Formats: sequence, C-alpha cells, structure tokens
Amino acid sequence: PGRRSFLRSVLGDGAIASEIWTCRIDGALAAFAVSFRSRRVRHYYLPSFRNRFSDVGTYLLGRIAETTFDSGLSELDLLQGDEAYKLAWATDERPVYELAAPG
Repeated sequence: PGRRSFLRSVLGDGAIASEIWTCRIDGALAAFAVSFRSRRVRHYYLPSFRNRFSDVGTYLLGRIAETTFDSGLSELDLLQGDEAYKLAWATDERPVYELAAPG
C-alpha cells in the first residue's frame, strides 16, 4: 500500500517528469517500467515483468536505453541496488553513502 500511494502521488504530480514504459505481447501486458527524467538523464526506477515471457525485461530495458540516447539524453541511470541485470548493463558503479544521526 505504501508503494502504491507513493507511485500514485509521484506519477500524478505534473511537476515531476515521470514516464511509464510498457511492453505487450499479443495484447497482454508483459512488462512495465517507471522512469524519471531530468534535463540530461533518464532514471530507471521500477521495472516489473511477468516471468512467463522470456527475456521481456531485457528487451524493454534495451528499448529504453535506445530511446534514451536517441533522444539526446546523456545517461540512463539504473539507480542503486544489487540486481544482476545492473552488472550486465552498467558501465560505472557509484557508491551510496548513508548518514545516521544519533537518536
């Protein structure tokens, strides 16, 4: 419920450049991804795909990458996380730092 509320809020906010990418096979929704855009970067945020469609997530990410660079953006940011596909697609790794304040 928290993620659903967050997505509704963010995707409905016209001030945030968000996109929903979809991939259909024979009319059935096989995969979708949410991304956010800045002036030069597309941020690949939330991919989801159905396991019964082989490699559909890879196909959709490939189309997003192609469109990203064809449109003049300079970067497709896969954001943080240790998902295996990021090792295959990424050319750079950025450290993530966390700050904690004493309670």
